[in-house]
Amino acid sequence: MVDPTDTSVIYAESQQGYVARLELKTGERKSIKPQEPPGEKEYRFDWNSPLIISPHNNHTIYFGGNRVFRSTDRGNTWIRSEDLSRNEDRDKKPIMGVVPDKTMLSRHDGQETYGHVVTLAESPLKEGLLYAGTDDGNLQISRDGAKTWTNLTGRVRGVPDHTYVSRVMPSRFAEGTVYATFDGHRNDDLATYVFVSNDFGETWKSLKGNLPAGVTCRVIREHPRNQNLLFLGTELGAYVSFDRGAHWTRMKGNLPLVRIDDIQIQARDNALVLATHGRSVWVLDDLAPLEKISESTLAEDVHLFDIEPATHFRLYNRKADTGHKWFTAANPPYGAVINYYLKDKQKDDVKITITDHAGKAVRELTGVKDAGMNRVVWDLRMSSPDPSPSPEAAGFFGPPRGPRVATGDYNVKIVAGGKQATGTVRVDEDPRIQILEGDRAKLNEAIIRVYDLLKSGITVRKSLQNLKTQITTLQTSLKDNPDTPKNVTQAVQALSDEVTKLQTRLIEPPDTGSAGPPLPDEPRPLFSQIFFVGFGLDSYTGAPTADEMTRIDDLAKQLRALIVDVNKVLEEGVPRLNKQMNDAGWQILNPGKKIPPP
Repeated sequence: MVDPTDTSVIYAESQQGYVARLELKTGERKSIKPQEPPGEKEYRFDWNSPLIISPHNNHTIYFGGNRVFRSTDRGNTWIRSEDLSRNEDRDKKPIMGVVPDKTMLSRHDGQETYGHVVTLAESPLKEGLLYAGTDDGNLQISRDGAKTWTNLTGRVRGVPDHTYVSRVMPSRFAEGTVYATFDGHRNDDLATYVFVSNDFGETWKSLKGNLPAGVTCRVIREHPRNQNLLFLGTELGAYVSFDRGAHWTRMKGNLPLVRIDDIQIQARDNALVLATHGRSVWVLDDLAPLEKISESTLAEDVHLFDIEPATHFRLYNRKADTGHKWFTAANPPYGAVINYYLKDKQKDDVKITITDHAGKAVRELTGVKDAGMNRVVWDLRMSSPDPSPSPEAAGFFGPPRGPRVATGDYNVKIVAGGKQATGTVRVDEDPRIQILEGDRAKLNEAIIRVYDLLKSGITVRKSLQNLKTQITTLQTSLKDNPDTPKNVTQAVQALSDEVTKLQTRLIEPPDTGSAGPPLPDEPRPLFSQIFFVGFGLDSYTGAPTADEMTRIDDLAKQLRALIVDVNKVLEEGVPRLNKQMNDAGWQILNPGKKIPPP
C-alpha cells in the first residue's frame, strides 16, 4: 500500500499480521507489527489483515487483527481497541460434524487463527469514524478513532449469526451512510447479503434488488463523483447499479464470469479496477459513460458522452529490446475515446465525423451498431492518404497513416438511423514536447505538403494499376483469339510496357526473389521516397531541416513530371490504341480521369 501523499513510503503485509514500512529513499524496511504486552495472549490476525491509511492524515494508519490498532506515527507505536471479535474457541466448533483434534488433516485449512477483523474502513468525510467487520460475524462502529466501539451486528436484519463480514464501506457523500456485504458460503449459505445504512448503522436496508439467487457478495464500492453509481463484486461476476442499489446489471463484455475479490476506482483517470480469483486484474479504463448515464440519456435514440481530452503521447516501442519472455499488459487505447449510446441496434453504418475549427473534415470513422453503450477510438490522425489500400501496396511498414492533427479543439458528430449527436474533443500535445509555435507551424506545413504528395502518388498508382489490369485482361483475350492482327497485339504490348515503366518510377516492382541491392540503372521508386520523408517528419517534433525542405521540393517536382507523363498516356496513348481497337472490332480501354498535379 503506497502512501498517497508521500509515494516513497510503502506498507507491505503478509500472513499473520507481519506488516512492514518500506522507505524507498533509503531502501530500508522497518517491521511495525503490533506486539502484545508480556504475559498476554498473542494477537490474532487474518491471512490478509486489513491495513488502511487515514484519508485525513497520512501519518495515521489503522491495522486490523482481533483488535483494531491505531498509529499516528506510521506504525512506530500503536494503541489498541478491545477485542472486536466473538473470541470463540474454534477448536470446539465441529467441521462437517466432527470436532477437530490434532489428528485431523489440514485442520482449519491452514488458517492459524479465527476471530479477527477482515474488513476495515474510515469515513472519508469524518475523521475517526471507523467501521470494522470480522470473520466470525461482528460488525462494529467507532466514532472516536478506534478508542471505543459499538456492535451493530444485531441491527442488520436477515443475516444469520456468525456470517462473515466481507466488506464495509463508508460513503463519500453522507457522513451517516455506510454500505456492508456479508458472505455466508462458509456456512453453506449462498444467499445475497448487501445492505446500506443512512444513520451510522442504527438501521439497515437490503439492496439485493433483482440480483439472482446464489450471488454471494464479496465487495461493494461507490463511485467517487456519482453517489447513485455502485459496483458490486460477487462470486458470480461484477454488477453495476445506476440507482444506488435498487436495480443491478451484470457487467459483461469480455469480462469472464468469475469471482470478484476486490474493486477499486482510480478517481483521477476514472478507471474501474477489478481483482478476480485466478483470472487476473481487469480494468475498465473510462467510467465516464456509466458515471453520466441517466434516464433521459436512455430515452435518446443516440447520445454522445463527453469526450475526455486526448494527448499526442509519443510511444516508445521496446518490443525488440526485451526478449521473448517479456510481458506487459495492454495500455489504454491511444487517442480520443468516443463513447456513445444507441437506443436500438442499427441496420446501416454508424458514421462518426471529426472536423476542425473551420468545419473541414479531418477523419471519418465507422462505429459499432449495437444497442447500448458503444466505443470507438480516434487515433488523433487525419484520414489515411490511401483509405482502401491493396495488400501489395501496403509495403513492409504497412499502408501510410494520416498525419497527426494539430493540437486544439475538434467537433465530433455521430449519425445513426437518421439521428445525430454532437460534441467536442480537445487534443493536447505530449507535455514532454517543447517546440516554438513558429517551428510547429513550419513542421505542420511540411507534413501537410508530404501528405498531399502521398495522396497524389496514390491516385497515380491506382490509375496506372487500373489501366494495367485492363491491358492484362485485353491481352488474355487477344491471345485466345488466333485471328488477332499482329499490329494490334504489338500496340497493346507497347502501351503495357509504357505503363510498366511509369509504375516502376513510382513504386517498387513485385519481389522476384532476387537478392542484393538495386541495379545501377534501376530508378528509386518515388512513392517510397515520399513515404520516408513523411516518416521522418512524423518521428520527430521540430522544425524541418533545410535538407528535408529541399528534398520535399525535389520530390514534388519529380511527382509533377511523372503526372505529366501519366496524363499523356491517359489522354493520348490510350485514345490512340482505342481507335485502333475500335476499328478492329475489339473492346476498348477506359483511361479514367486526368490526374491533377499536387
